[in-house]
Parts: sequence; C-alpha cells; structure tokens
Amino acid sequence: MKRFNNMGPLKYQLFLVRKQVANTEDSSFNWGKEGEFIRSNSFSGSQYLLTRKLFLDNDGVARKYQELFAIVIQACWIIVLICLLFTFENSDYDSQFLKYAIVGFFAFLLIFESGRSRYLIQFLPLMVLLSGIGYGNIRHKAIKD
Repeated sequence: MKRFNNMGPLKYQLFLVRKQVANTEDSSFNWGKEGEFIRSNSFSGSQYLLTRKLFLDNDGVARKYQELFAIVIQACWIIVLICLLFTFENSDYDSQFLKYAIVGFFAFLLIFESGRSRYLIQFLPLMVLLSGIGYGNIRHKAIKD
C-alpha cells in the first residue's frame, strides 16, 4: 500500500504494465541468465565435470547455438500467443477454467513475484492447453472457409 500511495494510481498502473511485459517478454524463461552460483569455484571437484559441460558454456561451444535456439523458441512462443487469441469466443467450461486460471496466474505474478519470465514455466501447461483449443478454432475456421 505504501508503494501505491507513493506512486499514485497512474504511475502504479504503468509499473504493473512494465512488470507484465517483463513477465512475458522472454520465451526462453531466462535460461542461462542466472545461476552464477554454479559457475563459482566451489564446484571444482571431478564429479561435477559432466554437469558443468552439459549446462555451462565454459568453452564457447554452446554460445554458437544460442541465437538459433532463441529464434526457434521465440517463434514457438509467438505461435502459442496467437493461438491463445483465438480462444476468446470459446465459452465452454474447460476453456473458461483455463482462461481464469491464466488470468489468476498473471495476477499472482503481478502481486507477488519480481517480474521475471522464469515463473511462467509453472503455468506453461495451462497456456499450451488453451492454445491447443485456439489452434482447433483456427483449423475449424480454415476448413469452413
């Protein structure tokens, strides 16, 4: 409440919009952008060599594939979001449940979390299910026309 009083209603709405964008803009869900504790020298034993090679980019080998990977996952994310748009006209119980769950999830992120897209992973199955319904709507409209 203190933050709201300091910002005022218009600035707080702008803050929430920026936070929502930060929550949803990165389809990689911040993969590889955090976890500096793993890179420290505290894991220098030989039993960690395989995990270090799999998940860290120590020698630059994984770096050459990161741009291609980012393009592919961003394209998948855009497809999921477009398919979500085609579920607005659905009013059956399953679609409504998934819509309310996703809206509730975003409200939870706006209220309690720090504005990072990594928290989307927990509710990604709901979004994929709903986008599947939207894809079905797209196919149905394409067959009708």
